[in-house]
Amino acid sequence: MKFCKKLHLALDNAAHAVAVAPEVHCHYEDPPQTLCDNIRYWILAFIDGLIGDLPLRTLRCKFMALKQKAAAKLRVLLHQVLQK
Repeated sequence: MKFCKKLHLALDNAAHAVAVAPEVHCHYEDPPQTLCDNIRYWILAFIDGLIGDLPLRTLRCKFMALKQKAAAKLRVLLHQVLQK
């Protein structure tokens, strides 16, 4: 798959994740999403869009582990920024 098409799909995936967040929060009776939530949803969905159809299972598992670590660090960083 060409890089431009892959990038377009990743951006579309990220935008979709942020767009449906209010519905998801409402359905699960969660509090409304914050700016921090929206940034996290966008970044994680973008990464999912980039690695979603990689043919190599091992590579995908490594990316998923990196994504989980990045999500945890991102949560801490955004919390720190928003506390200032």
